[in-house]
Amino acid sequence: LFDAMFAQPRNLNDVTELMNLAQELGFEVTQIQAWLEDEKVKSELKAVTQEAIDRGVFGAPTWFVADEMYWGGDHLHFVEAAL
Repeated sequence: LFDAMFAQPRNLNDVTELMNLAQELGFEVTQIQAWLEDEKVKSELKAVTQEAIDRGVFGAPTWFVADEMYWGGDHLHFVEAAL
């Protein structure tokens, strides 16, 4: 999924493209489709999105090690060093 978002970008906002990728990766496509329609899942997504906003996330990919925020795929070596 990370590669499909950042390394070799694919339009994962397109449900068909997302389902194709899920199938390629060996995920259970019917389960993913069920999650996309599940109000509990949508509510959780809203909650974690708000948490990200509250923590100052301004883009993706973003990682936290303790309370330190690291942003951008080119900063993974900093995440590794912090861990």
